[in-house]
Amino acid sequence: MQHIIKNGGSGYFPARIVANHIAAKELHIVAEAPEFFMPAYVVFPIDRDDRVIDNALTIIHRIASQQSISPRESQRPKRTRAAKF
Repeated sequence: MQHIIKNGGSGYFPARIVANHIAAKELHIVAEAPEFFMPAYVVFPIDRDDRVIDNALTIIHRIASQQSISPRESQRPKRTRAAKF
């Protein structure tokens, strides 16, 4: 991303990484660029403390639900999009 900001070009980046650069007009979302999502998986041992796992999953779900607004629907991008200088 720093190379693109300095030299130009385009690439795909997690929206949370480029949000401030988009707001500062250093980068912009490329219109018509495909959007894709990167799923997250959780792995935990069978022998576990269910309270700890339940708390962690609650936090993960809360954060993931906050990431569901499209950049075109909000000033602050939430999804992975192409960004171009």
